Amino acid sequence: MQKYIFLPLIQFKLFWKAKSLAGRLLFRLKRRAYGGRSKWQEEKAKSRSLAQLFRITGASVLWGILAAIVLQLIDSFLYPVYEYFGLSVADDSTYITLLATICGIGGVFIALYYTAISNIGGAIYAHVPNNIRDLLARERVGSVYMNIVAFITLLGLCLIGFRLLGLQRIFLAVPVMAILGGVCILGFVRLGQRAFYLFDPTVLANNIILELSHFVESATVQGFGWNNPSFQTHANRRAGGALDTLITLSSISSKADHLNGKPFAQLACGVSKFLAYYAKEKKRIPSDSKWYEAKYVYRDYYRTGDIEVSLSHDTGTVIQPTVEYNRLWVEEKLRPIILECIQVNLEKKRFQLVTDVLAFLDSYLSALAREGEVEQAFAFNSEIAATVLRGMLAQGEEHGPNSERVENLAIADCIANIPISIALSYLAMVSYLNKETIFTRLRHIQWHSPKGIYSRQFLAYCLPCLEWLKKRIRFELVTDGRPISPPWYQAELVLQAEAEQFKKNCEALFEASPRLYSKWLDLIAKKNRPWLEAAVISREWEYWHKILFQIEKLVAIWDDISGERHIDGIDWPETNIPELQRGISERQKKILKVMSEKGILSSLQVRPEDFPDYAGQFLHNVGEAIFSSMVDLDLNTLRSTFKPYFYGCLLQFDKLRPLGPVDAWRTQQAFKIAAAPIIDLMDLSGYGLLFSEFHGSRDLWEVVKGVWNDFLDAEKAPEKRAVFSASVGLTESAFELPHRGTLRTKWHIEVNRKLESLEREEVQDYRNYYRESVVIHQSPLVRVFAREMLGSFHDGIDIFISQYFYKRSDIQRLPLGWRRLELQNELAKEEERYREYMNAKKGESQ
Repeated sequence: MQKYIFLPLIQFKLFWKAKSLAGRLLFRLKRRAYGGRSKWQEEKAKSRSLAQLFRITGASVLWGILAAIVLQLIDSFLYPVYEYFGLSVADDSTYITLLATICGIGGVFIALYYTAISNIGGAIYAHVPNNIRDLLARERVGSVYMNIVAFITLLGLCLIGFRLLGLQRIFLAVPVMAILGGVCILGFVRLGQRAFYLFDPTVLANNIILELSHFVESATVQGFGWNNPSFQTHANRRAGGALDTLITLSSISSKADHLNGKPFAQLACGVSKFLAYYAKEKKRIPSDSKWYEAKYVYRDYYRTGDIEVSLSHDTGTVIQPTVEYNRLWVEEKLRPIILECIQVNLEKKRFQLVTDVLAFLDSYLSALAREGEVEQAFAFNSEIAATVLRGMLAQGEEHGPNSERVENLAIADCIANIPISIALSYLAMVSYLNKETIFTRLRHIQWHSPKGIYSRQFLAYCLPCLEWLKKRIRFELVTDGRPISPPWYQAELVLQAEAEQFKKNCEALFEASPRLYSKWLDLIAKKNRPWLEAAVISREWEYWHKILFQIEKLVAIWDDISGERHIDGIDWPETNIPELQRGISERQKKILKVMSEKGILSSLQVRPEDFPDYAGQFLHNVGEAIFSSMVDLDLNTLRSTFKPYFYGCLLQFDKLRPLGPVDAWRTQQAFKIAAAPIIDLMDLSGYGLLFSEFHGSRDLWEVVKGVWNDFLDAEKAPEKRAVFSASVGLTESAFELPHRGTLRTKWHIEVNRKLESLEREEVQDYRNYYRESVVIHQSPLVRVFAREMLGSFHDGIDIFISQYFYKRSDIQRLPLGWRRLELQNELAKEEERYREYMNAKKGESQ
């Protein structure tokens, strides 16, 4: 139809002009319609924004109006009080002016604060990720202050409005608004001072850590909706965002050299404190909570059950994965921050900051150990030590072994001390672990309550077992109205979980720790850093000393929790603590050998006053170990340590001996102190002969005598040989107790206690008409020392001088007093006495 109408018209020019005009008019109409529609939509959006603004501010406005109404109501009841004290309010102009002034102050402060925040954001936060800029907007102190200022301003406006509406002036408004105005002004001063700290982004890290703590608490049984997967997932996601912000913040701080490392160290310390708090709270979080990050684990096709394989084949799909929860997801994100902080500050030689961070790490790892996670604590300690040692050993090119920095020594000591803190914290916790405690806690569990198993202080590794029990006992409550599973059955399942963790922790204490110390010592030895090596050796010796002191407690705990087993089919762990103890003894022997060697090297170096005397400590420890090896006939330890100990004593004497005039009183006292290691050496050597005859092993004495012979044969100078006799003589001539005399007395007591085990026989002495005790032993020396009930008055020095030293023809004899040389006469008398006893014994038998 259209073609019949338009075909004739298209031949005329007027038609095209009319068509063009109609098109333009139609376009203008459509443009106006589109503009009107867009404007309507824009106004509609503005209305929604205005409504949203009212929704955001509505609560605050209502609180301000409500506060003004409350003041108005309270004030009407206080008129008698005002009249009694003669109080009155100024006229309207003054009243309104006061309120308007306070409102104006509030408005100015709001403007100034956001101006300052804008400048700080433009200067510092312009090139940082959005999550860091959000921190500035959510800065807690400033937000709280702005809310207070806004409330005071709104309250003043409401009071002005009430007066303009004809309500009475409020007497109470004057002091209230004056006080609130003062708070506003003083708070702005403090806030202004604090604003300078906002140039450092790490200041805002405390807000993130507080948020993380809040999210952790919401995931525990104390949180709202803690057993709802949706709330658990929400807490996980919010915490993940906060953790990502902390990671970004640490990355920025690590590159900010102008901050001088301290803010980064404070951030790392805050993270360590949070991790310690989190370690304690994990026992209140269900083990299958969505708070933990989930991951899918696909099983091997040929290790899966037949039904699942058949279902997978029939449907043409893969076997469905199982869900496992990563209970270390928070730690895996936060621990690298601490390691990076240590590495950066070591590179910049900020040693004090590293020490501060290590102190907080010590507290965190101790908290882990108290929660029974010893293996995890040692694993992270290994990462920390690797980072620290890499940083310190990289400085080896700058200074040699004789110019070690005291800061490096302090850091090495901190690292080597952390295993001790872990062990002591765990031992303190486990001392309360026993069967009776488990029974008591289980009896008080309210199985019908969802929170029941989380409120009895069971540690996190027990939760899977308890959750398994809870499902079954709650079924029993529904069907039978009471728990059917007996308490002994519940306790044995929990004890099995405790035993599993106890075994892991014991293996970490006895096996993981020596691997750590060995690894550290090997790394340090390769870089020739003897002072650092000595610090680690000293701490490892302390570690084993403390562990051995607690061995009996560990054995008793293991026997208690794993002693009685009633349920068949439970796979109980097995551990042999005495076998682990033998491993400790072997490790201690290795340490002693290293101590004896490193002690000599340390003695050859000049020790600064602010360095511990590792050479003296090692020499003393080796001396004590040599005495124990003589008592127990441990020839391997004696062979590996006596020669280094011998020359270590000589080096100590050379280091301590005075170089001034001999007749000076102070010099004489110093010489007595210097002679102490020589006296110790002679005392131990004499006991070597005694125990050689006691055990009937000449090899023991041959080891001791061989070292002495090698030295005395090589040293032909008489004065070097005479120093031994002179040391004894000078000590004997003194009226006071000799230096280290108490320590040698302890050896003497141990000798007497050991000799008490010898067989004795009571015989009648017909010459003196009383009975006496005869020691049955082939050695007259042993019999002399064991004869007296309270022990012999002689010591190892007497044995060494009379039986070895003065028997050499090349030794110059010096006067030492009657007691030192009387032993030889007593031995002759003892041989004659014993011969008489044997003859009498032989006559009786005939």
